[in-house]
Amino acid sequence: MLDGLERRPGQAVLHITQKVRAARTADRILVLEEGRQVGLGTHRSLLDTCPTYREIWASQAPEEEGEDGTR
Repeated sequence: MLDGLERRPGQAVLHITQKVRAARTADRILVLEEGRQVGLGTHRSLLDTCPTYREIWASQAPEEEGEDGTR
């Protein structure tokens, strides 16, 4: 969905999703659990620091992808 969206300086895009795959290229990802912030960062930093994000990623990532989203 976001592939056709051009990035422009100063432009902010708020993308709300339950699919972490769609968010992994975002500059910042906010992770909420029961309405509370449990993580904020890039895909890579959240894999390292946020157990909730890591658990969601592991449950949604295809088996052929590595933990960081690379094939």
